[in-house]
Amino acid sequence: MKTANRTTLSDISSTAGVSLSTVYRILRGKRRRGNTAHEQVVSLLEKHGFLDKRISPLLLVESVSRSRHGHMLAKYFHDACRRERIQLYFSRKEYCAEDIQKYKPAGIVSLTELDFSPDIPLVYLNCHINIPGVDSVCQDGQQNLVNLLCSLKEAGYKRIGCFLPSTGSIRYNYAHGFVLPENAYVSAGLQALPELFFRLDTRSENHYENCLKAADYFYRLSSPPDVIALTNDGYMYAIAGFLNMRKSPIRLASADNSVYGSAETLNFPQSQLAALGNLPCCEMADAALALVCDKIKDHSGLSRKILFSSKINLCNPYNS
Repeated sequence: MKTANRTTLSDISSTAGVSLSTVYRILRGKRRRGNTAHEQVVSLLEKHGFLDKRISPLLLVESVSRSRHGHMLAKYFHDACRRERIQLYFSRKEYCAEDIQKYKPAGIVSLTELDFSPDIPLVYLNCHINIPGVDSVCQDGQQNLVNLLCSLKEAGYKRIGCFLPSTGSIRYNYAHGFVLPENAYVSAGLQALPELFFRLDTRSENHYENCLKAADYFYRLSSPPDVIALTNDGYMYAIAGFLNMRKSPIRLASADNSVYGSAETLNFPQSQLAALGNLPCCEMADAALALVCDKIKDHSGLSRKILFSSKINLCNPYNS
């Protein structure tokens, strides 16, 4: 790559007094902050158009506890930055303020809600933030559930139950806040029968006790559901295990693949699985990178919320 004045990477190495291989390493993001020669090379690369000063480096912030879904999003975001030759640093929420001072990032992408407002462009990735004007890339959980219900209906399921942990409504992560699930059933053209909704405050007991209660409730109904739609597929393993112990034919379905599983790797029979959402992690990471770069280039630009829907993968309900 050459600029209009024909400055080459060899010219930059000569001017800075470093080897050409050092210039290449710095261009690939291998840079030692505080090293005067390295800082001079970076300045020359920016001056002559080999690096975009406005979008490098970036800071990716995560929480202490990271789900497998979060792990995949972080991986794909790192890959996207590497393709664009953007230097990326990783940080934890509790160290974010310190790392901003340390690394001087041009922008931040965060997988967790920050407890302060940085003075540089910030984009939230897969995180529901109830703050007007905040930029984010996230799942449209409400549409995910509607799509799942429509797919199950088209596949021939007649009675579709719903397990609602923690509250009497669903938090449609990460776009619409709390919404009654009955609305999603109506949108999918299904009858929202009260007995098909099991509500449980999961904060009062442990995970397996909650899953056992849910499995027992649906199993003991005089007319059990054909399939149970779950708001979080973290419940699928335990509930499926309890249903299998009772030799129940009830299937499970989730549009939120937060544990990054697949029909082949789940620890219960595939015949028990009706659907699994395939979240577009790579596409979400690419969108977050594009969004934060846009905000860096134009601080006055309008804030945006980019929504993605899961891809529903149905198993044949009549083929065990």
